[in-house]
Amino acid sequence: MSFVQTLITAVQPEVVQWRRHIHEHPYVAYEEQPTADYVADLLGCMPAPLDIRRLTPNSVVADLRGGAGEGPMYALRADMDALPLQEESGEPFAPTWMHCRCRRRAASP
Repeated sequence: MSFVQTLITAVQPEVVQWRRHIHEHPYVAYEEQPTADYVADLLGCMPAPLDIRRLTPNSVVADLRGGAGEGPMYALRADMDALPLQEESGEPFAPTWMHCRCRRRAASP
């Protein structure tokens, strides 16, 4: 198993717990400040040099700067608002509103 796979395996249970917490406490667009607070708190506990900013009460931006100098930059973007749909998964953590799926895209440096 590679080093990255080992790290992913180690943090997976905690990441699942975060996802379930967000899924259990959904907020529709422009009302998701508690979700943004939760994400900002989680990022603030990370053992990495993150520059965390709140551009609006409902948003979180975190920059991680490496020490290797200038180079490519990657951006991860995630919608934190829920959609006004009834989830029918039957899971114990299912909300009454459906969350948007996360999206990933590359950003230019």
